[in-house]
Amino acid sequence: MLDELEIEPNTEFEVVKSAAESGNIGAMKRLAEMYEKGIGTEVDIEKARYWENLARI
Repeated sequence: MLDELEIEPNTEFEVVKSAAESGNIGAMKRLAEMYEKGIGTEVDIEKARYWENLARI
């Protein structure tokens, strides 16, 4: 089902980033993880921490 779908990391990053920018807390957490691990983007610890902190507010 949906769990079995494979999404290209760059596509997932863009979708998650858009949702995070729209205020979705789960997406903010996922985006932080993606920045931290370099999934679909370059590793950027500063941006990872930014999104982690924003998700806590």
